[in-house]
Amino acid sequence: MKRKKSFKFISAFLLLTTALLSLVYFRNQANQPFPETEHSTVSATPEQQNILAGNTMVTFGDSVTEFGHYPEVIEMTTGMTVHNLGFKGTRLAYHPHSAYDEFSPTKLVDAIVSRDFSAQDVAIQEDRNYSEEFIDHYHHLKRIDFNDVDLVSLLIGTNDYMGNQAGVVSLGHSTDLTRETFSGALNYFITTILDAYPHLELVLITPTWRMNHENLGGESATIQPNGNGDYLIEFVDTILKSGQHHNLPTLDLYRTSGFNEENHADFFVDHVHPNEEGYERIGNVISQFLIETYDN
Repeated sequence: MKRKKSFKFISAFLLLTTALLSLVYFRNQANQPFPETEHSTVSATPEQQNILAGNTMVTFGDSVTEFGHYPEVIEMTTGMTVHNLGFKGTRLAYHPHSAYDEFSPTKLVDAIVSRDFSAQDVAIQEDRNYSEEFIDHYHHLKRIDFNDVDLVSLLIGTNDYMGNQAGVVSLGHSTDLTRETFSGALNYFITTILDAYPHLELVLITPTWRMNHENLGGESATIQPNGNGDYLIEFVDTILKSGQHHNLPTLDLYRTSGFNEENHADFFVDHVHPNEEGYERIGNVISQFLIETYDN
């Protein structure tokens, strides 16, 4: 009996001591500042992230580029100077509205090579409801000397696919060379810019997944085609094939960004434009791709 009482007393004492020590520990922890959260934008090591530092990059695109901060994410992640040359409403191929057509990358590349921006100068002076960013990007473009640019990216195609009230663009054939088809516009942009600036590194980037415009059904682009019966993924695959044909690094954002109908509300502000978190993801995916591509 005495041994049992003694054992109970010792056990109670140990439990009380443990409780008091735990209380002191957690009080001390509560008075300590929270540790800073480490946020890694890409999986590359710091040494790998620095391989592109000091270079100059130009990002061509449509409203997904114009309104987004993914170029800034790339700049912060890689140490490059990144110029945002996104212009809302534009396609890579011919656009029936001159307000947008003059600022298509396939029209801008002609102006860049010839240093003749007269058509764009006329368009920008007209009341076209251009955004402030649109106008700023255009004036900034005219000041860029592409002899001093190291890398150009082209993220475009969602307006060629959807078109809204302006109709849609034909996919065309891989041998097309005109701006009338999507394939032809790809070939035209690639050959024109690289013939004039052979030193450039050109990277093609596909559009992400999206929802279709409400005026045209509003369904997911994975299950609803455009007015020509073509699906967005066919435009994506056309870009991938063009990149392979021209031996260019090509990033499939459609399949690698992770965007889909289930998480649409988490990453988009509307049917096609990402929110802050969505743009952050796009910038990180592109940065990782560039680092892996040029880490040699």
